[in-house]
Amino acid sequence: MKSATPERRSRRPAAWAALVALMLCTATWSGGIHPDAEALATVEPAFAIVNGHPITRRQVDDEVLSTVNPPELYDLRTKAINEMVDDYLIIQAARSAGLDPDEYVARETAIYPVTEEDARRYYDQHMMALNFESHGQSFQELRGAIIAGIEQERWRERRDVMIAGLRGEGAISVLLRAPTPKLAVGNHPWTGAKDARVTVFEFSDYQCPFCRIAARLVKKLRGKYGDRVKFVFVDFPLGFHPQAMDAARAARCAFDQGKYWQYHDAIFDGPMKLAPADLRATAAQLGLNVRKFNACFAHHADDAAIQADMAQGQALGLTGTPVFFIEGQELQGAQSEAKFSQLLDRAIAASNPPAPAGGAAHKVASGAAVKPAKS
Repeated sequence: MKSATPERRSRRPAAWAALVALMLCTATWSGGIHPDAEALATVEPAFAIVNGHPITRRQVDDEVLSTVNPPELYDLRTKAINEMVDDYLIIQAARSAGLDPDEYVARETAIYPVTEEDARRYYDQHMMALNFESHGQSFQELRGAIIAGIEQERWRERRDVMIAGLRGEGAISVLLRAPTPKLAVGNHPWTGAKDARVTVFEFSDYQCPFCRIAARLVKKLRGKYGDRVKFVFVDFPLGFHPQAMDAARAARCAFDQGKYWQYHDAIFDGPMKLAPADLRATAAQLGLNVRKFNACFAHHADDAAIQADMAQGQALGLTGTPVFFIEGQELQGAQSEAKFSQLLDRAIAASNPPAPAGGAAHKVASGAAVKPAKS
């Protein structure tokens, strides 16, 4: 068996040492409040001092955290929690085995040696894909790098197995919860019922092929769920789709004339024709006031609303489309009808609101769009 190389042995020995120290302090102090607690509480480490004025660690951390949006912060915290859980489990397992953490990891992740035959097989299998020969890189030139790479891959696999085993034997409760985005219908186009039990926000791009697939499914779901679900469309044109912004502008101009969903469906249901002339022709085919539409489109009258939508998506950490939020639960991509229905049915069952006073809820006709009056 080959022991782990020094660079593999410990990811964070300092972190393990700190955790061991914390465990020992917790285990050995039994006299209630630590006698130095008050003094420790008043000490705030400084990261900088300006003319005698300290800039404390807490001030710096508060400033840094203010620049991180909730999804990014959640991801960072989740990563840190997973690493700390893994380290704590390793410490406990090492203590039970009478080893220090580095020795324990080295023992559990020891790999069998990479042979010449292994390296040659890897080279032959990847030679064409990695285009080694076109760069004049022979097997002998790459042999050392290939062996090191295979060793590292085997070590990671062994470590994953070790961690999975420790987690399977441990009692772990992660209390951190994913942030629930605060989304409001506001000035977005929506369809369904004003008092629908469930609201779905769709961040979409008119030039995105996956959004076209999702849009056709959403249209089907609009008919299936009727008054029970409100569907809200949020513009999120991606920068690498050159016609997406114009399409969003055109749809907003149709929104101004109360025909948003007709225009929305015409774009997504038909061929992807998003050139300005095509967008104007669609407006004429739907019976919009062409003069008003063309003026709106030419002057980018609704760009502020689209930019606000894009800022909202960026604040949520979105980088692609389509993305749906079903009562705050995120769903990415063009998912199956079964997946959507499962989440919608669950959300409807969980809502269980009282019956609306005065009869049925206000209903929006299929193809219509609700647009708040402009002040």
